[in-house]
Amino acid sequence: MKLALTSDSQLPVTDKEVEAGLQWVIKMYQQADTKDVGVVREYFAEEAKVHFGNAPPITGTTAIEGLFAWEYSAVESLDHVIRDIRVLHDKIMVTLEAIYTFKSGVEKTAKCLAVWHKTPQTERASGTDLYGDFTDVFKELIAAGGAPPVWK
Repeated sequence: MKLALTSDSQLPVTDKEVEAGLQWVIKMYQQADTKDVGVVREYFAEEAKVHFGNAPPITGTTAIEGLFAWEYSAVESLDHVIRDIRVLHDKIMVTLEAIYTFKSGVEKTAKCLAVWHKTPQTERASGTDLYGDFTDVFKELIAAGGAPPVWK
């Protein structure tokens, strides 16, 4: 076994930093649930990267907006249920469920872990890594709107 830590995650965070991180997560997901593509430019840095598991990254706010617009166009509603938030010095980890109610009436839930690359003080994330099984969700999204615009 080799321990090769590459971040400052082990540094302590203050109560003020924890609260700032919690509020950022809550506000971001509240806005995302309104299906407002403006969430991208408000919460993502210009060259941010979004990773869904091992899929190629989606890079830049324009591409991320395209992904969100594609998702939002297929769903009647999107509800995030946050189960846990861990604020670290260099990232915020969120355990959640994303509940997609499609315009077809079908409902699919994806349980996931979102790792947001940002400090508690920064306004915008440089990226997020999303881990979970999105297979059923993506099947419905593709059925409603074709292939994701960022992976065509």
